[in-house]
Amino acid sequence: AGILSLEEGARIIVLRARLMHECARGDGTMLAVGLTEEEATAVIARHDRTVSIAAFNGPKSITLSGPRLALEAILADLEPQGVFARFVRVDHPFHHAMMQPAADALTKKFAGVQPRPETVPFFSTVTGFRCDGADCVAAYWGRGIRQAVQFVPAVNAVADFGVDLWLEISSHPALSLSIQECLAARNEKASVIS
Repeated sequence: AGILSLEEGARIIVLRARLMHECARGDGTMLAVGLTEEEATAVIARHDRTVSIAAFNGPKSITLSGPRLALEAILADLEPQGVFARFVRVDHPFHHAMMQPAADALTKKFAGVQPRPETVPFFSTVTGFRCDGADCVAAYWGRGIRQAVQFVPAVNAVADFGVDLWLEISSHPALSLSIQECLAARNEKASVIS
């Protein structure tokens, strides 16, 4: 969106990937669940408060992150109820407190970044809203490692902006269904292509 130069963007991609890969490997994992935020919070409270919500992917699509044993207990609780619950194939507890060292390291290593105002509208899954490019300082990129992904509010903000054609570019599309779920909750129809 013109916020970073090509070189800065490439640098942050490489740094972020390396720091996240090196942090908390084997200390936890992630569990995708078909629950609302309130239901997920209640399940966490029943089992292990060290588990956290890692991503708000849809109105009834949450990803949990934390220690494997705690997530296995949640899976064992949800499966007999017929609630969707599936482990994400990762060996890191992404967007969990255990990732804070990676967030801090990225913030420190990227401290000299000079973001610019965006040249096209920029909607952030860190904030969940339209974001001013000049606000994308090093701490912003660090928060993206540690904080829960705010996909639902970001999709809502983009939809409020008037977008009605959605394109997911990925070798393994994973968010098209989440976009459709978000739009359906708003009683809106849009074309989603993956």
